[in-house]
Order: sequence, then structure tokens, then C-alpha cells
Amino acid sequence: MGFGQLGLAALGVHLAADHLDDQLFSAMVWCNDAIGPAVQALSLKGLAADQFQAPAACLAIGVELLADLYLFLCLALTSQTPELSWGSYKRALSARAVLVPLFWIPVSLAGSWVVAMAVEDSLVDLHTTGAQVLGAGLALLVAWRLGFSGLRRVLGALEPPKKRSAGWPWTFLVLPLAALAIRYGLPIWGWL
Repeated sequence: MGFGQLGLAALGVHLAADHLDDQLFSAMVWCNDAIGPAVQALSLKGLAADQFQAPAACLAIGVELLADLYLFLCLALTSQTPELSWGSYKRALSARAVLVPLFWIPVSLAGSWVVAMAVEDSLVDLHTTGAQVLGAGLALLVAWRLGFSGLRRVLGALEPPKKRSAGWPWTFLVLPLAALAIRYGLPIWGWL
């Protein structure tokens, strides 16, 4: 169960990191274009846009691996059936207690949607509408069985912190990935 929960969330992180790669590439090209004239004025050779693909991909992979480590640290050695209560959450309230659900929910939902897209792509030649319905149904099942149970585990594992600011450095890693998972990993944008 733990590997399934971790795998589902890691799948959502992968989807977000794939779009992070594109964002980093665009930012690197933009920076190069912005400082390109100054570089040429110094008689230095500017970089071509395609030379930024490998650095952007490597940086996105590094971010993805760190996010997967964060997920592992949140889930490792937690109870399969934790006792949850509002009082225990308030006692454990810290930066980590806020970040964990803000990260887990979008990436596990994005991972569920990736599973749905894979099912739909596999069965679309047989029956288009049936593939869509089966994919959406499976996404809901996976989100409930692995995503929701994983959220219960990571929230149940929270302990009262020594400092309320405990875990804040992860903010710079997990919140941008959570935003990318919401933007590119959830099928709600076509409906809005």
C-alpha cells in the first residue's frame, strides 16, 4: 500500500516536473535573449536556444528527485491506519503540517489523472466513450484508494513540532510543483 501511495504521488510529481522543464527552458531562453545583445557587444559568442534543453531537463530532474525524497520522508514509517482528529492536527500545526496536504493533494490527484489518461489511451481504439468513462472511473478509484489513504497517513504522522516554522525550507520546492500539478495535471481547466 505504501509503495502504491508513494508511486501515485511520484507520478503526479513527474507530470509537474515535466512541465517545470518547459518553464525552465523558456526562462533560460528569455534570459539569454535579454542579455544576448550585451554579450555580443563584449565580442563573446551567445548561446543558441537549443543549448538550454539539457540544463533545463537536468534541473527539473533534480527538483523531481528532491520532491520524491520529500514524499518518501512524509510517508516512511507511518501507520497504515492513523488516528486523525482536529485536535491532533492543531497540536502538530507547523509549516510542515500546512505544506504536506498542500503538496500531497495536487500531486496525488495529478497522478490519478495520469493513470486515467493511460487507460483511456490504451482503450480508445476499442470504444472512445467507454475508454473515457473507464479512465475517469479508474482515476476516482485510484484517487480514493491510494491518494486519500496516503493523505490520511501523512497527516496522521504529523507530530507536534519543536518550532512552528519547522519544515519551511521545503516551501520553495513543493509549492511550485503543487501549482504545476494543479495547472497541468488536473482536467478541470477545460471545464472552467
